Amino acid sequence: RLDDRAWQALRQVVDALQSGEIAPPDPQPATKPVHVLGAAAAGLPLNAVADPDETTHVPSKYADASRFRVVRARGDSMEPRIHSGDIVVAAIDTPPEPGQIALVRLAGLADDEYVIKRVTLENGRYILRSDNHTYPPMTYAPEDVRACEAVRDVFPRK
Repeated sequence: RLDDRAWQALRQVVDALQSGEIAPPDPQPATKPVHVLGAAAAGLPLNAVADPDETTHVPSKYADASRFRVVRARGDSMEPRIHSGDIVVAAIDTPPEPGQIALVRLAGLADDEYVIKRVTLENGRYILRSDNHTYPPMTYAPEDVRACEAVRDVFPRK
């Protein structure tokens, strides 16, 4: 229960908001446009073909392309956490904790491939697991994994 002083302070804040003396906080963080690197498989590996014109808005803290990769998820293997079309932000050169979701760059025959999976190391091999249990785990030798970077945020498709 609020005492008289607390009610008085609350009333002052409400009055200041209503008069425009102070502005309410912006519910949306500042965003900046960034280029989407390409698609990353949330399913079977696929080549990450970038559309040079595709951009999206992410919070400013993720807009530094030297620190973060921004990709669009394709597939349903990481549902219910990540859906096809969601924007995924990964921290460059930041390995995931065991079992954490990561953006994994795989060596492909024609080009590098990316997948979004939960990653663990077992017996010196990378085990990539989906949240959707209809997909079996995938196992890769270290030489087939070009990068394994911790996912920092996911933004739903619009």
